Amino acid sequence: MDIKKYPYLDALKGLAILAVVLVHSSQYAVPTNELLNRIMKKGMLGVQLFFIVSAIAICMSWYSKMASERFPKLNFYLKRVFRIAPLFYLAIVIFLILNGLKPRYSAPMGVNRWDIFLTATFLHGFNPLTINSLVPGGWSIANEAFFYLLVPFLLSEVRSPVFAILMFFSSLWILKMSEPFIMGLFNYPVNQQYLVRDFCYLNFLAQFPVFLIGIITFCFLKNGIRKVRFYWIGGFIFIITVFRSYLPFGSPLFMPQWVVDAIAISIFVMFLSLHQVVIFVNFVTVKLGRQSYGIYLFHFAIIYLFQKIGLTQYLTGSNFGSLVHFILLVAVSFSVASFIHVLIEEPGIKLGNWFIQRVTLKLKSLGYE
Repeated sequence: MDIKKYPYLDALKGLAILAVVLVHSSQYAVPTNELLNRIMKKGMLGVQLFFIVSAIAICMSWYSKMASERFPKLNFYLKRVFRIAPLFYLAIVIFLILNGLKPRYSAPMGVNRWDIFLTATFLHGFNPLTINSLVPGGWSIANEAFFYLLVPFLLSEVRSPVFAILMFFSSLWILKMSEPFIMGLFNYPVNQQYLVRDFCYLNFLAQFPVFLIGIITFCFLKNGIRKVRFYWIGGFIFIITVFRSYLPFGSPLFMPQWVVDAIAISIFVMFLSLHQVVIFVNFVTVKLGRQSYGIYLFHFAIIYLFQKIGLTQYLTGSNFGSLVHFILLVAVSFSVASFIHVLIEEPGIKLGNWFIQRVTLKLKSLGYE
């Protein structure tokens, strides 16, 4: 596969952030129509789409740099740090200012210095009390960071789609075994048990199969998709996943719902790689995709602002108002993310490239090859 910028991958990130903002918007400006409410809640699958696209992009980057870089593993880690840390640290500061240390749904005992330390070091994903306590939606960043940590080891082992599929089923078994262990390990009071139940979905082991689906998808994209076979098999899997609730045996292979949904999303990704349909791949979705990280981190702050000025209260309880709230939230979040991208994200990436060059020269001068 020729490794380059693919507009459809940016567009997929744009669709993912639209879905994520949609579900969060609907939680504050609630529509009255039950069908519309259910559709908006399906936006939660945007996170799985993010994970799959992230895995594909990371695989592309990894294999393109392996032959050309002298220290690919070190460079990979440094690039990831300078890519995600600056905006995430800004988000930590912003939400400390907005929410302080007071108790909240994801932190019923409030936020302390230990929570801040774990979040700043991307280790907050290992505890129900910290995984989402400081930065709303920070659980997915914790999972991304841990996936990045594993990437060099995973991709050095993945030689074919078959091996990746075997790894995927192994991850399902580990997930199944981990659930009772997690429930027993975190023996919280009854009024805090919801944190453990949420953690069973939010933690890395629960989402690891989704990342592996992304790697499997990359393997198929890399090796080429036979269109006729793809349409038959992909169409069958897509129908099974979409209509799984009507099947007598439930989710295929007893997979968690979000994993089954991720398989359907993977089929959609492969379809879009073959046919970049304009309704999905266009100027708007590509632009949103390129600012998706900033939108994801800061749209919660925009929701807070909308509440403070009374906009949310005015628009909730109406189908039209709920949609207006969503559109305004996307527009303002995109504007803020674009500004922060120029102010912080781009300089952070440039600083990372400069730092990598300095480290590479230093290691070479010390005789490391």
